[in-house]
Amino acid sequence: MSTVREIKEIPGLSPDMAYKQANQAFRNTGFDVWKERPLAWLVMAKLVDEQGTIQANAACRPGIATSVTITLDSEDHDEIHLKSLLAKLFENLE
Repeated sequence: MSTVREIKEIPGLSPDMAYKQANQAFRNTGFDVWKERPLAWLVMAKLVDEQGTIQANAACRPGIATSVTITLDSEDHDEIHLKSLLAKLFENLE
């Protein structure tokens, strides 16, 4: 099983806006969003391709600068592939 996780601060965005952008970033990257928790600023998504399934979630937290944590897990994909997707998700988020 491979897991990657990254936390980034997104200055200038409220947790609400970061949540909305994370939700859209998943959709833009080909993930299906299957659970949205706007009050908790949490998005859960998955991507199914020819290699298997990737489970993903994004959580936003308030602070001096809003931070976003994105986690990707897969039994079928290697860490290199997951890191590539993680980079694309953050590109779409910012």
